[in-house]
Amino acid sequence: MSKFVYVLNGKVMKSKKQTHIYLKERFDFPDYYGHNLDALFDMLTGYNDSTKLNIVLIYTDDLIINQPEYGEQLIITLMEASLANDKIQLKISPQKSKSII
Repeated sequence: MSKFVYVLNGKVMKSKKQTHIYLKERFDFPDYYGHNLDALFDMLTGYNDSTKLNIVLIYTDDLIINQPEYGEQLIITLMEASLANDKIQLKISPQKSKSII
């Protein structure tokens, strides 16, 4: 079974707006993507392709520094989406992992 790997870099997510522009581009979401955490959750939990999604979130420390509350909410949203959809696997790393890149 094939899989897509999406590496999300917490260093570049410095504001809510920038975060959702980045996520839309990385995941290639459609134009109707709502640019909020509910929309992100809906897009991820609605994913039903045969290809698994591996999401790797790196530099979470920077994400939390840049957006303390929203960064935590984003991480929780990604975790909840991965629990709700068995086609999604989430890995979280506080710093860049050499084994990922």
